[in-house]
Amino acid sequence: MTVRLHARLEDEQLIEDFKQFVEDKYRKKRSFYSYEIELALISHLVRNNYKDYPERYKDLIDDGDTSQNGSAHTHKISSHDKILIHEIYNQVQPGEEVPFNVLCKWMMRECGLKDTRTHKTHINNLLALGILQDTGDEKFSFYEVLQPPGVE
Repeated sequence: MTVRLHARLEDEQLIEDFKQFVEDKYRKKRSFYSYEIELALISHLVRNNYKDYPERYKDLIDDGDTSQNGSAHTHKISSHDKILIHEIYNQVQPGEEVPFNVLCKWMMRECGLKDTRTHKTHINNLLALGILQDTGDEKFSFYEVLQPPGVE
């Protein structure tokens, strides 16, 4: 279910900076606004121990094995993400492009994940972690494999 949230913010520069952040991070605008806003809202609710958010999202935002990748929130690297990251760097070199359907095949073979919605979630995690960068004209088409974090 998709819910529309309308909010009035007085700081226009905050909005412009957010839009630029999303464009810089994903090289696209619209398709990732919602994703980044949702992550920010979840992060805020988790950090304020609101209701069951810390427990529900412990796999996404945690003090354990995380990456900050220049963002205000952290991402827990799930076991499936770790397996996929390992497979990506075993199969291709940084700088090469990988089609979404190939990543899906690897997720099915290596992790047993068959649902396309789950594949998209893991791809979004790898984008946020700085492992992949979207290079296609359409969302979920082609991705450039980036240098592993911490390797220059």
